[in-house]
Amino acid sequence: MGAAAAAAAATAKRKRLERQAAADSSLLDEWFKTFDVSHTGAFERSEMKVVLTQIKREALSDPTAEVTDKLLDKIMQKYGTTNVLRSETGVERASVLVAVKKYKAWLKYERNLAALFEKADRDQSGKLSRDQLLYLLKNVAIERGLSVVVKGEDLDFVIERCDLVGDGEISLEEAGPAVALWTQIRLIRLLRPSSIAAPVARRSLQASSRPTLSRPSLPSPPLPKALASTVSTYSASRRGEVNPAVIGMPLGARPSEVAAQQACLARLMIERVCCRDVATER
Repeated sequence: MGAAAAAAAATAKRKRLERQAAADSSLLDEWFKTFDVSHTGAFERSEMKVVLTQIKREALSDPTAEVTDKLLDKIMQKYGTTNVLRSETGVERASVLVAVKKYKAWLKYERNLAALFEKADRDQSGKLSRDQLLYLLKNVAIERGLSVVVKGEDLDFVIERCDLVGDGEISLEEAGPAVALWTQIRLIRLLRPSSIAAPVARRSLQASSRPTLSRPSLPSPPLPKALASTVSTYSASRRGEVNPAVIGMPLGARPSEVAAQQACLARLMIERVCCRDVATER
C-alpha cells in the first residue's frame, strides 16, 4: 500500500470513528433524557433496569421480556460507582455504552445456550438429566471446535457443583454455570502435566543446544480468581499429586506477549492442579 493510499485509509477510518462517536453521543443524550428520572447524570439500578429491559425486548422482539436481576446485579457491580453527590450506585454516562455492549453479549450467549438446552431437553421436562447434560456439553464443544470427549468424572463434578436444588438434574438457570465450570475443567486438563511434559522436555533440549541471552525473570501473572477457585476445588476433589518434574516451564528465546502469558499461566496451573489420572496414564 502506497503512502497516499495509507493516508486515505487513515482519513476514512478517522471519519468513520467520528461518525460513530457522534451517533453514540446522540443515543446517550436520548437515553438520559428519557430514563434518567433522578437527574443524577448516572443510571441508578431501577433506571438501568428500564434501559436493559428495553434493549432485551428489542433484541428478542418480545414486549414482555425483562432483564433478570442476576444480570442486572452483575452490570451494576461491574460498572456502577458512587460519589459524594450520589449515594446510590449508578452507571456513569462514560460507562453506559460499555455496559450495554456487555449486556448484549450476555443476551446473545443466553439465547444460544437456551437453544442448546432446548435441543438437549428431549423430554421437555425443563431440566437436564446426566445424559442430557452430556449431550449439551458435547454440542457446546462442537460449536467451539473442541474435542467432544466429556469424562464421566468431570460430568459428575459439574452436576455436584451446579445442581443447586440437589435433584441430580440441571435447570436452564444452572446450565450457564455448568457450561462455564466444564470449560474451566477443560482448561485444567489441557494444561495437565502428562499433556505438556514431553513438549517441555523437547523445548528444554532445543534451548540448551543454542546460546541464549540471559534475561531477568518476570513475575508470573496472577491466576484469575474464578479459575483459581475452580482449580482449588477441582484439585481437592481429585486428591492427586503434583508432578514436580515439569514445574517451571522454560519460556524460550523472546516469546511473544501471548506466549509468555500462556507459559506463565501453565506454570501456575501445574503448581496448583492435582490430576489423579497422570499416574494412571503413564
